[in-house]
Amino acid sequence: MPVFVRKNVSRILTVLYALLLFSLNFIRIFDNNFWGDEAYTIRLARMPLLSMFAETAGDVHPPLYYILVKLIGGILGYQGAVFHLISLIPYGVILVLALTVIWEQYGKPVSLMLITLASLLPTAVQYNVEVRMYSWGALFVLLSYMFLRRMLSQNRLGCAVGFVLFSLAAAYTHYYCLISVAFFYLALIVTALLNRRAFLKKTLLICAVTVVGYLPWFFTLLQTLERTANDFWMMWIPTLRESIAYFFSGQGQYLLFAILMMSAAAFLLYQIRSSGAHEADTSSEAPVIRLHGAALSADTIWVLAGLCSMFGTVLVGIAVSRLIRPLFIVRYLYPVSVTAWLLLGFCLSKLRGRIVYTAAVLGIVLLTGIPQYCAVCQSDRSQNESLQATLSATAGRIETGDIILTDLAPIDWTVSDYYYPDVPHQLIDWNSLPNLRSGTEYWLILDDTSAQENVSLLNAQSCCPEEIVSHGILGTSQVSIYRLYIEQP
Repeated sequence: MPVFVRKNVSRILTVLYALLLFSLNFIRIFDNNFWGDEAYTIRLARMPLLSMFAETAGDVHPPLYYILVKLIGGILGYQGAVFHLISLIPYGVILVLALTVIWEQYGKPVSLMLITLASLLPTAVQYNVEVRMYSWGALFVLLSYMFLRRMLSQNRLGCAVGFVLFSLAAAYTHYYCLISVAFFYLALIVTALLNRRAFLKKTLLICAVTVVGYLPWFFTLLQTLERTANDFWMMWIPTLRESIAYFFSGQGQYLLFAILMMSAAAFLLYQIRSSGAHEADTSSEAPVIRLHGAALSADTIWVLAGLCSMFGTVLVGIAVSRLIRPLFIVRYLYPVSVTAWLLLGFCLSKLRGRIVYTAAVLGIVLLTGIPQYCAVCQSDRSQNESLQATLSATAGRIETGDIILTDLAPIDWTVSDYYYPDVPHQLIDWNSLPNLRSGTEYWLILDDTSAQENVSLLNAQSCCPEEIVSHGILGTSQVSIYRLYIEQP
């Protein structure tokens, strides 16, 4: 079979493989069960633009993701499937990048690795459809990292523009994305300081443009840090082990992480030895770092930058949490995890026996990822059935003039507004129950695990709540729902 035919067959099969994995993620957008943070996203998207900016400025996340949700939701409609679809878009873009740019510039093994990991790892399956900013942050960090490689190897204006734009997009999506891409800038600065003066000038200009681009939100960032340092909901700090395990979630996570580190070490060792024996070509504008007579290649610098971004994001999060207060949870690492996936495929593709190594890793991911995906789908189906039963039992009964009382903070915070819009709600403390007005219909949406015990307190006061839903689901919380009507005296 001619080479060009073999290449086309290989590309077609990979496209079909990517479409199959995409379809597995696509079918999950029809879930209508939103937890507290997702419902918060939906609430912000429905606000007027200026109100949305004010709300997110008082929160702990930058505004770009919410702007995207508002714009796309405004076009397609504010519906459950649309909100999930918005989070699926960047995953689709990553697949397209894997089938085109990464296939051509990094090689087929890297493309296959990224397609598989971005589709089947448990964190990917979760965030590809979750109505939060993590999938968009992952796309922007990935694009920033890819443009960093092009800058290191080509040093062209278009590469610098792309690098700055996607780095700013990442920084405006999540504050930990800002930290992740900051290490890419650190790699550029170190390269420039140890290299030609012309590249230093370009690097300083890139940094200056980025700083100016982030200034409109910088002071809001400072206010956020000050506010969260004094009062924030987090109470624990992830360990280093928990953090590095998150890069490759699910079964085999430590094995995959170990493979990444060993393949990266082997690649870097080979590059350093090769550069000592055969000095890198410095005739082009592409920068290299000279250490003890050896000239480190652009790919060596790029791999080191990726590793620094991974570990640096973890260490900054843990350090800030220990020095100030807990401000870091492992899900903040999801955007930089995609960098780890790209690095794994890239480093394996540079080793002897790369076909065997890549096939082995893909086999591990497929053998562990498919059963985990099936378990997620089964959980989705079960929760959605319980949700629909819960909503059906209360449809047309909970009305605007009623009042919802709940002992679940997420229900009061955002979830109630999504499922029962325009119905007043209040978070209750069982040690200090509110005064109930006569002639008013109350709906108790209670934590299912303690509902019967707490309802007995009302029975003791002759309130006699009527159970409407037992063991239901609302916003991923297990609930029991009671109707309570206070008769006129």
